[in-house]
Amino acid sequence: LSKATMTDGFPIADTSSRRFTAATVAGTVQFAGLVIDKSATCYRLEFSAEGLADAESDAFDILAGPVRQLLIIKEPAGAVPGQVLKVQPLIHLSDWGRNPVPYLRDQVQVTLTPGNLTANNSQALQVYGNTLRQATDGVIAFTDLMLYHAGDGFSLLFLRFVGGMLPISSAPLDIQVGVAYR
Repeated sequence: LSKATMTDGFPIADTSSRRFTAATVAGTVQFAGLVIDKSATCYRLEFSAEGLADAESDAFDILAGPVRQLLIIKEPAGAVPGQVLKVQPLIHLSDWGRNPVPYLRDQVQVTLTPGNLTANNSQALQVYGNTLRQATDGVIAFTDLMLYHAGDGFSLLFLRFVGGMLPISSAPLDIQVGVAYR
């Protein structure tokens, strides 16, 4: 056998398939660098070689590993003072393969890293809304975060509430003053 293709057993086509090539030595092939880092069920390895019938492995599952990192899957965006962010952040508590860890119910807290204020008001310089959320299967969806100050270079800092890993900071947010409505 000279090639192996990694495919996912789901009905949806696997767009991450890669081919690996290895030489046959005494009728045996070893594939170096074959890594599957996405958790899923029903993975199969497909083998093909010129002049031989194709072969397929039995189905196997890849499970998410232990939680190792916080990942920002959806960056916060669309900040206008006094309004909820138009794009609310989506955070994963993930293993090294960037897979959310199932059954994980840890909490993640968000705080504000101030930037350069361009307008001030009487509100405290902080994130408003539900700033402490509990994960469902390693996924944290914030829904009501808002800021009250205008400026640039602000960012949101996400921290696993029980600790054990480094916090992660969002991309810079520029907060523009909204249109007056009174």
